Amino acid sequence: MDILKPANNQTIEIKYNRILYRFSRESFEGTNASPVFAEVLFPDGREVIYPMWNQGKQRFRYLRRNGCSTCALTCVLAAFADPSLTPGKVLLSRRKLLTFSPRAVCKPITITAIILMLRHHHLAADYLDGGSDDAVRSFILTNAKAGIPVIATGTDIPSLHGANLANKAIHTFVIIGMKDDRTLITLDSSGYNDQRVKFVDIDSMVRGVLKSGIEYGLANRKHFYAKGTGGGLIALK
Repeated sequence: MDILKPANNQTIEIKYNRILYRFSRESFEGTNASPVFAEVLFPDGREVIYPMWNQGKQRFRYLRRNGCSTCALTCVLAAFADPSLTPGKVLLSRRKLLTFSPRAVCKPITITAIILMLRHHHLAADYLDGGSDDAVRSFILTNAKAGIPVIATGTDIPSLHGANLANKAIHTFVIIGMKDDRTLITLDSSGYNDQRVKFVDIDSMVRGVLKSGIEYGLANRKHFYAKGTGGGLIALK
């Protein structure tokens, strides 16, 4: 996948824990482009490219209305499994894998379904289901400091600049790293604004994320779809 790198004055670079994060200034300030890309460079020379789509600009009505969890899943799958994947392709493939009734696809997939789709693409994942605020904070910070993506759901999470990450609705997004010791870097597909990259304070994140739901979903596999996307946190191994 060819990636257009903007001029230096149009690029934001953040270095934390020897990991370099690079993305276009437009993806932080607002852009109509979909997807936009975040580039992560590790000290050992590894490079990870995350694409994040604007769900409001997808051709499938389902993705425009209920596509945040699909876009978050695709962001990670495209970075680590297959860069040719798009939310539309994942939507069509997951319907064959996860749909148990004709009406199920009208609702967002859950965090449980995301775990199973990651496994389908041979990606192992750690997850946290429930636990105290301290456990949630530790799970997020341990992975984010190492540049390991975390997929999470939350509601009403204020960002430090611009639009909220989740504004009074259950929303799924990807945490890709840290700006500093307290500030998380997130990628967001929200169709209500054009800000794909957002910075969130760790305390705001811990208060806003939904902390449980995975174990119930794994034990009851018909519950892959829900009015919300379910709770819990997923990190790639």
